[in-house]
Amino acid sequence: MFSSSLILVAILTGGVAATEFQCWDLHSTDEIRAKYRNFINNHRSTIASGTATGKDGAKLPQGKNIYRLDWDCMLEQEAQKVVDKCDATASGPAEVSMVIGKLPVKTCNPVTLIKKQVDAWWNTVKNAAVDSTNPTYSDSKLHDFAVDLAYGSAVKLGCAQKNCNGELVMACMLYPKGPEDGQPIYEVGGGCTKLDPNDVSSYVPCSTYQSSTCATGTKLCVAGYIDPNRSTTTAAATTVATTTKTEAATTTKTEAATTT
Repeated sequence: MFSSSLILVAILTGGVAATEFQCWDLHSTDEIRAKYRNFINNHRSTIASGTATGKDGAKLPQGKNIYRLDWDCMLEQEAQKVVDKCDATASGPAEVSMVIGKLPVKTCNPVTLIKKQVDAWWNTVKNAAVDSTNPTYSDSKLHDFAVDLAYGSAVKLGCAQKNCNGELVMACMLYPKGPEDGQPIYEVGGGCTKLDPNDVSSYVPCSTYQSSTCATGTKLCVAGYIDPNRSTTTAAATTVATTTKTEAATTTKTEAATTT
């Protein structure tokens, strides 16, 4: 069982990540961690910038308060426990969202397979229509996209993989947990911008978490203080019950989300 205290410690320590990850799990490498993180954040950025597409190539509504995912070593550790079962139908802890899949191993370098699997998870958005004005989790075919990778208020990510008799089983966990059936995936609006004193009307702040900042290059928000007693203003309006301060400056310093 995934302990809520682990989530608390992860938030307190910024996911136990300093100077680029510093995770203790020897099953992975910083290169692999960066690939998972960047591939997924690049997809999330398409929602914030208004370029994401869904079923039959239809444009998805642009999203605001789409948060950047920063790496969490404890989520990685929990994901490793799941993939070590070598079962692509295994479930994860109830307190987080999880995607899982497997692909045949044809190379010693897993990076290509990681991108292919992340794309497959994201592209479940093409399996069912998404409402153009209120993007809710309305169809189980959207699960990997809606509940996991595209959930606007998610801020933490941890992934792992294991070669199981020629098949690479991969899993990613996100926190906070994504929407339930019928709840919003993300908030509709413009991607974030920084305040321009000469054009206040163009300012789109990040407002889900106090003291959040905007990574203007990707239009993704960077989480600031997470109030443990406050419901989020986006997506499922779920209460973040076991979190405390995560300084945006620390996150920016330790988890620079470079694109690939």
